[in-house]
Amino acid sequence: MRRKRMKNKWAKIILSVAMLITTIFPNVVSVKATTSEEYEIYPTVQKLDYKEGNFIIQNSVNVVFEEGIDTYTQQKLTDVLKNKGIQMNVGSEKTDATTNILVGIKDSGKYVDTYAKNNVAFDASTFEGTFDPYVLDIQDGVITILGESSDGAYYGIVSLMHILNQIDGKRVRNLTINDYADTQTRGFIEGYYGIPWSNEDRMALMEFGGNFKMTSYIFAPKDDPYHKNLWREEYPQAELNEIKKMVEVGLASKCRFVWTAHPFMGGFDANRVDEEIAALLNKFEQLYAAGVRQFGVLGDDVGNLDRNVVIKMMNAVSEWGEAKGDVYDPVFCPAGYNHSWQGDYSELNAYDEGFPQNVQIFWTGEAVCQPVEQETLDHFRKHNLPSGKQSRRAPLFWLNWPVNDINMNRLLMGKGSLLHNNVKPKDLSGVVTNPMQDAHASKVALFAIADFAWNVSAFDADKSWKDSFKYIDEDAYEELYTLAKHMSDPSPNGHGLVLEESEELAPLLDDFLDKFNNGGLQQTDYERLLNEFTVIKQACADSIRNQRMKI
Repeated sequence: MRRKRMKNKWAKIILSVAMLITTIFPNVVSVKATTSEEYEIYPTVQKLDYKEGNFIIQNSVNVVFEEGIDTYTQQKLTDVLKNKGIQMNVGSEKTDATTNILVGIKDSGKYVDTYAKNNVAFDASTFEGTFDPYVLDIQDGVITILGESSDGAYYGIVSLMHILNQIDGKRVRNLTINDYADTQTRGFIEGYYGIPWSNEDRMALMEFGGNFKMTSYIFAPKDDPYHKNLWREEYPQAELNEIKKMVEVGLASKCRFVWTAHPFMGGFDANRVDEEIAALLNKFEQLYAAGVRQFGVLGDDVGNLDRNVVIKMMNAVSEWGEAKGDVYDPVFCPAGYNHSWQGDYSELNAYDEGFPQNVQIFWTGEAVCQPVEQETLDHFRKHNLPSGKQSRRAPLFWLNWPVNDINMNRLLMGKGSLLHNNVKPKDLSGVVTNPMQDAHASKVALFAIADFAWNVSAFDADKSWKDSFKYIDEDAYEELYTLAKHMSDPSPNGHGLVLEESEELAPLLDDFLDKFNNGGLQQTDYERLLNEFTVIKQACADSIRNQRMKI
């Protein structure tokens, strides 16, 4: 309570002082990317070894794509090189005439795989029991990218992209990256209550997520009729064509479009279970024909569910996907999607026992808006287990941050302090953020999730947050960072979530408030605070003038 009163006093003081500002004169310096001795790659790679020497990438390069490297991965490299002014000529083998870029799949037995095994000193453990692994080797005129799959090769190209974007010319250092993801699913879910994003926003976020190795955009807008009330009905052709566009962007970015239904919020008839499940699968069939390759069912915020019905449904969904042969693991959200709502954990026990192992189950933590922390992962996996059972499957964490439907008066662009880097990746199937209805402002959270979910132990919330703005809007990143320092806390809200903000300003405010209450304010105290508020006010004006990102 004392802190709340203090914050209210601070707000009054800030407003009073801000009203005194009549002239703006801060010195804002724009910082552009420069060539650095070491490269900055996000998400943070698992292992990067610099070698002696460097070389200049020629203006025209020879590229070898192994069979099995899909067209989207090939196009990604084409776009990366074009952006750097490099012409790409596709060949079948390495040449001595120019720079070579070799892209292949490990253990394919084909040209690049064979070349890498004979010429690249990579760590074999990179590919052992990991998610989306790849090796990127840059060595004396040959750039080799070897993925466990075409997706892994794509992520190697993304890392190369970040390197090329940092150098002023075309000279690169010799290095080897051994990299993989700690978690299987890394992405965002449109699961908030509020105005749904536009399709253009959705596609923009998928493209952004793909540049940081995200896997999934989960379509679950509470106010979309075909997701909820009209879940049985097929999309009209016009709406289906829009979904096809989003699916294509998801394929091109590897941040795939995942379609979910919320039948239990849309009048599911438990007296006609077989017919209702058939209707759901029929809807999936329409979307599968439109290119969707991952699906889910949500049961959140509807009270208790008939567990036998849910188990029957998810078995049918899993079997349907398995029969297709190219459908990714389905996702499901239970009614008790957090520790405080699970009670005796009988719901979770029933689903873990009754669901096929490929069904990923959502979890929001100890309560609705809680952090990714080991305590809650332990609860999901081991709390109130049936006799003789050792563990449940790992949860897919639905992080209700920075979602602002809990307080629509807040725009939340703070650091990922709810992402605890001491959790065990084996206890985490993945992490998706539930962002704000303000799509582009949510990129701050998407960046944090991508960085955390790829390399959990290396995640540095403060550094990742500060660095993120360069990638979100290079023309106004300093201004946005300045503003974001004061846009973190969603309180007051009904979920008890309080996050720190204005941390650098707090000591000044504490000192000013103490002197304000006890006497002793000096002119210099006013001036120091005025200078800070002036910087914030100028950042507002400069960000509006300079930014490309829509907020």
